Amino acid sequence: MGFGAFSMEVGVAGGASSIAVTEKQTMQNLNDRLALYLDRVRSLEVANAKLEEQIRSWGLSHVKVTSHDVSGHQVTIDELRSKILAAAAANIEITLQIDNVKLAADDFKMNGSFCCSHRYENELGLRQYVEADIAGLKRMIGELTLVKGDLELQVEGVKEEIAYLKKNHEEETLSYRTQLGGQVQVEVDAGPAVDLNVVITEIRDQYEALVAKNRRDAEAWFKSKSEVVQQELQTSTVVLQTSSMELKDSQHSMRNLELELQAMISMKASLEGNLADTEARYSAQLVSLQAMVTSLEAQLVKLRADTERSAQEYQALLNIKTRLEMEIAEYRRLLEGGDTGYTAESSFIVESSGVDTTIGSIETGTTDDSTSVTVTKKVVTVVQEMVDGVVVSSSTSTSSSVIDQDAAGLTILAVEGDRSSPLPE
Repeated sequence: MGFGAFSMEVGVAGGASSIAVTEKQTMQNLNDRLALYLDRVRSLEVANAKLEEQIRSWGLSHVKVTSHDVSGHQVTIDELRSKILAAAAANIEITLQIDNVKLAADDFKMNGSFCCSHRYENELGLRQYVEADIAGLKRMIGELTLVKGDLELQVEGVKEEIAYLKKNHEEETLSYRTQLGGQVQVEVDAGPAVDLNVVITEIRDQYEALVAKNRRDAEAWFKSKSEVVQQELQTSTVVLQTSSMELKDSQHSMRNLELELQAMISMKASLEGNLADTEARYSAQLVSLQAMVTSLEAQLVKLRADTERSAQEYQALLNIKTRLEMEIAEYRRLLEGGDTGYTAESSFIVESSGVDTTIGSIETGTTDDSTSVTVTKKVVTVVQEMVDGVVVSSSTSTSSSVIDQDAAGLTILAVEGDRSSPLPE
């Protein structure tokens, strides 16, 4: 029953931890050796029971019944069996720890070439896998707990049965002892007799020597395996600590990068908001400036029109003034009658359609004779074309007329005109 439970535990542990092929073979060899050892122990127990039965039957038929206490051997066997099971359980636990450490080291080595995000994903997947494995192991532990409870109940029943059988055996022994107390007589033959105590002692010595040898072998094997496991565990612990430090550094770097990313995202959002506000503000200012420019252009057009109209009105008034001055001068001369001549000068500016026209001067002269007055009028016209305040081209034209006046009135004798000559720019 103990070996069956041990085999069940070994099978469950092997299935849960995915032990390597070599370790499985080693465990299989150990299981085979343990099975052979237990079979041998069981066969020795059977042989011992047969010998005890033969001794008991022979003693009942030949010698006085003496009770032999074999409970000490049973206690020794139980202790050895419990130690073997405890050592096997400890071995399985150590094997599981070794496998877990190896898996963790392989995972860290495998994930060492990836970046932090890939390592995080791999660790997350490994964690989920381990959690699922732990959940399965918990379910299996529950099932094994139930099996253990059943086995404990069976053990209790077997113990009660053994106690009952021992009690019956003692009662039967006492009854046989009372019945045969006065009837059995021991007769010693002269020939050599078999000393059963010596035989039993030899068997006990052989059994104890075998048990001691097996114990030493088991302890030596366990010690060697423990040393190997301790070395591997220390190496795996160092690797695990190094990997843990690297993982912590990577996590710290990832947290710093996440904080920087959040800060950059916040800064980007703030700058985008500022950009939108600036664009809206300058768009409003641009619309206002465009409206202002349009208004100023309209005012400029109106001002140009008013200026042209004022210039035309001024030119018309200046022409009228010039004619009036000429007529006044003529009338004054006629009224005075004794003047030999006069000179009148006038200037005015004509601006139309972007062309500035300047009439330079008007000179009039008179000659006095006894009977008539001759008036010579010369008009010089200077035309300058200006673009953006710069003189582009310039031309001048001269026209003259001779007026002969007698007592009867004014008579135009000759007219010269439209002689133009361009001026240098």
